Amino acid sequence: MNEAFEKLEREKQDRIIDAALDEFAEHGLTKASTNRIVKAAGIGKGMLFYYFRNKLELYSFLLDYAIACLQEHFAQAEWITDVDIIERYRKLNEIKMANYFKNRKVYDFITRVYLDKTNAELSEDVRMQLAFIEKKREDVLSGVFSSADTSLFRNDILPENILKYIKWSMDGFTQDIINRVKDVRISSMDYAPYLEEYETYLSDLKKLFYK
Repeated sequence: MNEAFEKLEREKQDRIIDAALDEFAEHGLTKASTNRIVKAAGIGKGMLFYYFRNKLELYSFLLDYAIACLQEHFAQAEWITDVDIIERYRKLNEIKMANYFKNRKVYDFITRVYLDKTNAELSEDVRMQLAFIEKKREDVLSGVFSSADTSLFRNDILPENILKYIKWSMDGFTQDIINRVKDVRISSMDYAPYLEEYETYLSDLKKLFYK
């Protein structure tokens, strides 16, 4: 926690956070500019560096801020009880998109973080923060696969294999999306086509693996 920053008036906090989220989401850690951040926030550079010693410390602070926002997403996901695994994926996506439109800047930032997570500039503290997010994500996905109703699956393939195929397919789909958007300007992205593609993909999985 940055206690000094917490004492800053809320309106200025919000301006700095919003400007920094936008800058890192658009340019990533390496190419992000503190000059652009202070200009967008309407503050002096000295003020920014009073609260954050360098760009990486600001980045780490934003990760903590994003994690706090994502906790609501993770908590909601834990309440998904549908026994149909494909429907669980669909509901997870609905939760994600509802939270995305509520906290778009945070999710745009997290998207860029995932694209930049192999960046050599990242400190050990930042890597630990990323590991925490990844662990929470894995916990949510583990919950998706727990207590799934395998009686819905076709009978000529072992249920445990179908679960693996669905997981591998969804992991591959996610990685494919990441590869396609890594060079796209985050702020100009239209997510609608990806959502439509996701829904089609889930429907196709049902056709392949369900009775």
